[in-house]
Amino acid sequence: MIKSISGTLFSGILMLSATIHISAQTPIKVPTNKHDIKTDLKISEIVDSKNIHDRLPLIIDLRLISYLKTLSSQLEKGIPPEFRYSDFKYTFYIIDFSGIAVFSIPGGAIYISRGAMIKARGEGELLGLMAHGMSHIALRHYTAKLPKVEEIDWMLLELGILNTFVEGKPGYIDYRGLKSRSAPYKIKFNDDIERQADILAAQILARANHDPHALGNVYLHIKSRSDVGYCPSDLDPHERKQMLYREARQLQAAGLYDPRKGYFMSEDFLPMQKFVTELPKRQRGSILFPQ
Repeated sequence: MIKSISGTLFSGILMLSATIHISAQTPIKVPTNKHDIKTDLKISEIVDSKNIHDRLPLIIDLRLISYLKTLSSQLEKGIPPEFRYSDFKYTFYIIDFSGIAVFSIPGGAIYISRGAMIKARGEGELLGLMAHGMSHIALRHYTAKLPKVEEIDWMLLELGILNTFVEGKPGYIDYRGLKSRSAPYKIKFNDDIERQADILAAQILARANHDPHALGNVYLHIKSRSDVGYCPSDLDPHERKQMLYREARQLQAAGLYDPRKGYFMSEDFLPMQKFVTELPKRQRGSILFPQ
């Protein structure tokens, strides 16, 4: 009898421990989405098939591409199973924009601004921004903002993407259903959406053996609206930092983050940062919208 009670008690302790482990991190409630992932993939195909990359101020270098691929592979290991889609192919690019910017295309393309890489105080901060961009894709935030498939103006959406990138100006794409092609689609995520991306990014960082404090530290760089990139947020940078530091404590309680542990860092960050810093600025064109 004593043995049976002890066994039951031990099992109960294990179940309680597992519950604490799971619940210690902040749960994420994904926004309602009218679309399945086919819409995300179609937008990704538009970017590929319309030669949009040929018209963007991208910094193309094989060493840089290889470096970003290495970091991306590390981060992908940290995406929780419920937010993984086998058809999403995460690919990172550096775009010639001086502000701190992260811009994600549904399906997996993510653009990190040159300014973000230059201003990053170490590889951890770059990884934090990359994880934030991945989170918007994994949570399918963009397609959650789209109208029904039959109401989407695909040409306008394509032009909106082009205009935002090629002009290289802070701004955002809005898919709210503008019918005139005199202006691009625009989208602006609300505070809850940005918080979701921050929280998932912290969880991805911890699961991928990186320091989740890193993204919080990035927000110390953002002093004014002019420092913000393509998807500006009204969230206070210090509020975001504190939120991410709280999440790091919760992840530590869940056993997903150990501040005493050595974290993966490559030897390539400083050479790549120096390379990007010293490159001359690329010439930018602009896209005109058909009337």
